[in-house]
Amino acid sequence: MKLHGIADVLYGAYNRHDAAAVAELYDGNGIHEDMAIGHAKVGQTAIADGLQKFFGWFPGAHWVPYVRMQIHSDR
Repeated sequence: MKLHGIADVLYGAYNRHDAAAVAELYDGNGIHEDMAIGHAKVGQTAIADGLQKFFGWFPGAHWVPYVRMQIHSDR
């Protein structure tokens, strides 16, 4: 997956409440830090499981980007 457009993919997965799709964006040993409770989920399965619980607790949760940054490079 190209990095360009990754924010749209991430927001789309979160807004569909698709925990598996969100987790697939992480490395197999990726870490999701939950700042609200100070706990980390390690690995795609743990990340997906945690997000599935979150989506169950907050069925109306929806994310909207407020600012988009454009990065231009000559590389």
